[in-house]
Amino acid sequence: AKPAGRIPVKGPPPSLTLALSEPIANYGAVVTLSGAISTGAANQSVEIDATAYGQASPIQLVVLKTGTGGAFSYAVTPKLYTTYVARWNNTASGTVLVQVAPKLQLLAGKNGYMRAVLTAPISMAGKHVSLQRLSSFGQWVNLSNLTLGTLNGKLFKPADYLPKGTSHIRVFLSVNQAGLGLLAAHSGTQTINKK
Repeated sequence: AKPAGRIPVKGPPPSLTLALSEPIANYGAVVTLSGAISTGAANQSVEIDATAYGQASPIQLVVLKTGTGGAFSYAVTPKLYTTYVARWNNTASGTVLVQVAPKLQLLAGKNGYMRAVLTAPISMAGKHVSLQRLSSFGQWVNLSNLTLGTLNGKLFKPADYLPKGTSHIRVFLSVNQAGLGLLAAHSGTQTINKK
């Protein structure tokens, strides 16, 4: 009898994963990219590429060495919508997208004044945020548009826009005012008592 022929069996092709700690980040926040290579080998070089909104092509962000189990991670602070991809051994991961929202705060001041402050990668001077009040139906209602100054802020007196009694207010930046590559944003809620 003839010896049985051998059939070479190949495993799955090499692959790698890439995931995000947060798909949406406030401007200035750190997002962790993490993943692993399918072989589980340590000390392998993994390249991470990034493409920020409006950028023509990806740029190499970093080359990392894998650790135990083929895992890797890297912290990023995206300024605008950014897509990331990991590359290893002529193989690419799927792309992941971090969307970025400007950071919007409503800060209490003296003598009934408050300041709306926006932190963003670009100047927002001349853009406006909406002063909003929570209605008895649980909906945010626009009271007034506040135009931001050169320092991305606006000082105002909320009582000028509010009825008597207790009001819950916030400031809101629409996606149209935020501009391309950024999400809408809103501040935390403040409670005002108008006599």
